[in-house]
Amino acid sequence: AVRCEAAPFTGCHATITDPDTDRRYVDRDGEAFASIAPACSPGAVIEGSSRTRHVITGFESLSVARASYDSPQYQVVSEFRRAGAISDFVIVAGVG
Repeated sequence: AVRCEAAPFTGCHATITDPDTDRRYVDRDGEAFASIAPACSPGAVIEGSSRTRHVITGFESLSVARASYDSPQYQVVSEFRRAGAISDFVIVAGVG
């Protein structure tokens, strides 16, 4: 069994389809995650396929990660992500 003790994180993998709409998301997502600094990287595919942007954000617990995602502030902002990109969004317990 895998034992997950490290801090959980969210991962968003996106391919931008509408740069103007995506910019509205990028300009506003900090409002929803004011105390968290996401890391954004183009990444590197080492096997399989990938999207063009990868954003990883760490949280102190799974419940905080989920509450941040479910917050009314983020849900309003996330509409720009949904409209401007094809994306996959996951919450991972962490590894350690």
